[in-house]
Amino acid sequence: RDDTTAMAMSWIIYLLGHNMEVQDRLALEVDSLFDDLNSEIKADGSNGSTTEITLDAIKQLKYLDCVVKEGLRLCPSVPLIGRSATEDMTISGHTVPAGTVIYCFIYQLHRDPEIFPDPEVFNPDRFLPENSGGCHPFAYVPFSAGPRNC
Repeated sequence: RDDTTAMAMSWIIYLLGHNMEVQDRLALEVDSLFDDLNSEIKADGSNGSTTEITLDAIKQLKYLDCVVKEGLRLCPSVPLIGRSATEDMTISGHTVPAGTVIYCFIYQLHRDPEIFPDPEVFNPDRFLPENSGGCHPFAYVPFSAGPRNC
């Protein structure tokens, strides 16, 4: 799993390198967090030379969360997943016999223009709370979904 994390981070850094406005906005958010943490430390009477980054502090980085989600949308670590039908079923009028392997091409799913307008554009804003409502829960599945979700 380290390789999927490394690839995801590599793609996100690549996307940030090609989108300076997003990079600058993210840097402002991170800088603001460090400014806030340093102010808290100095208020404690410490010299501010050591800043502890906690999980709670990282959770404040809302735009970073959007950047990561958008990076995983465009460059999913696992672009294709397969599942075997455990019983005969009908999907959109087509019979699928038990044992048939069905593939979901996540790479293409995340580029559906009906779900993600301008799907080839790196736009972390699409994951802001005010923009992400009304999407089907399985429209964005960078780590699969259901019982085998990563």
